[in-house]
Amino acid sequence: MKKFLLLCNISLLIICSWLGAAIPISGPTEYIPQAFKVLNYSAVLDLMKSPSKVMSGVCRTKFVWTELPDTNYFYFHLRDLTVDSVFYNNTKTTAEETFPKTNPNHYYRISPIGSAINDTDIVTVFYHGTMTNEGGSMNWGGVQSDDSVLYALGVGFNCPYVSTTRHWLPCYDHPSMKATFDLKFYLLQDKSCASIGTCTIDTLGKDTVVYHWKTNYPTSTYLVTFAVSNFKIRESKYKELPLVWYSRNGDTSATDYEINLLPKMLTFLEGKFGPYPFEKVGYVNTKKGSMESQTMINIDSKVVQNYYKNKDSISSVTLHELAHQWFGDMVTCQDFRDAWLNEGFAEYCESLWVGSMDNFTISPKYLDQQSKVIDDYINKVLPQEGALPLYDFPRQAPSSNYPTTIYYKGAAVLGMLRYEIGDSIFFSSLKEYLNKFKYSCSTTWDLKNIFEKNSKRNLDTFFQQWVYRKGIPILDVEIKFTTYTPFLGTINVKIKQVQPSEYGYYSGLLLPISYSISDSESLDPGKVILRIDKPEQEYVFDSLPIYSDSKFVINKDNRFRTLVKINKLTITNVDEDIVHQNINPVIYPNPANDKALLSTFTNEVGTAEIAIFNIYGIEVLKLVQLMDGTSKTINIDTSLIPSGFYFAKLTVNNSSDVVNFTVIH
Repeated sequence: MKKFLLLCNISLLIICSWLGAAIPISGPTEYIPQAFKVLNYSAVLDLMKSPSKVMSGVCRTKFVWTELPDTNYFYFHLRDLTVDSVFYNNTKTTAEETFPKTNPNHYYRISPIGSAINDTDIVTVFYHGTMTNEGGSMNWGGVQSDDSVLYALGVGFNCPYVSTTRHWLPCYDHPSMKATFDLKFYLLQDKSCASIGTCTIDTLGKDTVVYHWKTNYPTSTYLVTFAVSNFKIRESKYKELPLVWYSRNGDTSATDYEINLLPKMLTFLEGKFGPYPFEKVGYVNTKKGSMESQTMINIDSKVVQNYYKNKDSISSVTLHELAHQWFGDMVTCQDFRDAWLNEGFAEYCESLWVGSMDNFTISPKYLDQQSKVIDDYINKVLPQEGALPLYDFPRQAPSSNYPTTIYYKGAAVLGMLRYEIGDSIFFSSLKEYLNKFKYSCSTTWDLKNIFEKNSKRNLDTFFQQWVYRKGIPILDVEIKFTTYTPFLGTINVKIKQVQPSEYGYYSGLLLPISYSISDSESLDPGKVILRIDKPEQEYVFDSLPIYSDSKFVINKDNRFRTLVKINKLTITNVDEDIVHQNINPVIYPNPANDKALLSTFTNEVGTAEIAIFNIYGIEVLKLVQLMDGTSKTINIDTSLIPSGFYFAKLTVNNSSDVVNFTVIH
């Protein structure tokens, strides 16, 4: 798929060049390599009227021409703000608006002046106005002003352009164009400003303070934020890494509680994915919601307060946004078709984090969290949002730019992939992926290629079914217990895929099952993992101990959970006629030590088979002896089997019977 898209883009570039046409600008769900590469944004913003959204600013964008500029343009986005003047290097010029300001595809383009390939140029934009947000019923992305805090959130949930830094900064507002940032915020003396990178503060006169935030790490525009208020600043350190938290006045106790959890979270994430990739960890309490802005995370004030109130040491949202510094910030989706690479991984890190509270490789708490994610997806998200693929999902309501599907389904799929290729390969591949695309952008295809290379497996089917295709497997399961002795029997499992045909059928679907003998005795989970390759499939398990209170459990393995919905579960019990013909086996002594005798009275002539089963229905010993029609005593060497409870099944021709006994060494 990626190769096809790449060929299309290359063909488009060739045609544009041949026709003398400019390379089109990338869209939020379309990556088109540009003729230029932005290196740095250097901006000065007058926010003296904060928390009002009224502002003025100047932004200097430094970029290099990577293709011939003669027939190309430099592009930038700016939404709802007025461009006062534009300079190309030192020459005043005009920025042409390509669509009316009300059009969601609105952007500006500038013709180069005397530039050649490999030239480094600067476009300077002077602008002013009232900053806005995406609008609509969920006006999340863009600039907000509430609770005396003026702040920016970098993505919109419903706006067609997704990236919303254009609501306050002239920029090529697409995740593929990473750059460094140098931002100066002019404020009144009683205000402070949180933003990305590191900060120096200058005082100008009696009333003005300048917060100068700067980062040399490449950053996608949607991951840039600012927040202005009279914050209380909480600081700490993790090793030599600065930790800083900008807190509203009413949140200071809750903030102190949360910042104390960060070192443990960092230790956990670094252990899984490598060193923290940036110059600081920052959080700022804002009202609208949580957003993984690079080194200055916006976190919902209500979330912080709730964790403090409940003394919640998991703090999953705090961890989720911190995990984004690796998945989403250091390595960013190339365009928003691959947003699941950000959100699916951050959600999966929540399961890993919860699991880290236990000292297990595969923690019960991890499995419980994965079960919760799957249950919530099936019972809440799927009915509300409908069936969506992880990659290039529809965005119309009830979906959005960030549907819950890409969080929950993404986390479940990653858990299944971990089991498919094994822990060692899964985590080493993730480290390789993060290192290879460090401070740049990636796609699902890039991730898949690394997993395939290291696992030496073709994962086309897995990714096609779980990532590129919508829906999930939905199963009807029919289980029939057939007892052919008082204690032993056969279990038939019939599985039929009944999901809508538009979802397609699943192959290689792994479904863990476990069988409980009674309330006190249980088979180890994971003894049986069914592999489903057909629309309808049947499995037979013979010689299992069966009791009236036996139970059959689906999808409760001790290593992974499968994203599957059980539509209908039918369980039936059938008792077959048991032909004893006076076999009547007896074992003594009972309990036995190293030897036992099995006595039987039968007039059968032929070969007798004695099969010894443990309580899990596993055959542990088998004997064969000739029968001459008279009573027989058969020696059983019980020293060969460990202490425990057993069944001896005696079969002569078509007759069989079972006796139970105990071995104690």
